Amino acid sequence: MEDGSLNVDFIENIILFIPLGFMYNWAYHDSEFLGINKIISKTDMNTEFHLNNKISPIKKTLFGLLLFSFSIECTQLMLKIGIFQLSDIFCNTVGGALGTAIYIRETIYWLQK
Repeated sequence: MEDGSLNVDFIENIILFIPLGFMYNWAYHDSEFLGINKIISKTDMNTEFHLNNKISPIKKTLFGLLLFSFSIECTQLMLKIGIFQLSDIFCNTVGGALGTAIYIRETIYWLQK
């Protein structure tokens, strides 16, 4: 859009889901959930951590946020109160991922103190 409303919409959707990504992880309130204790105990920070060869907890978190965003868009479509937009799903998931990253960073900081 030429008036810049598309860019504002992207930024608003990302910012809206940052707290959700943070609180989604905080609700578990367990550093074992995201494998953070393994991050701190490993000397090589580039290793991937999978618990018993299952899907990594971070991927589960991102999938949950994607599913939540998708359900919001489907609800808008069914109730005819909005427009189903894939860009909203993408921006919401990116915002949730940023919230997850902030949670992980803060948890590592507090666990190392």
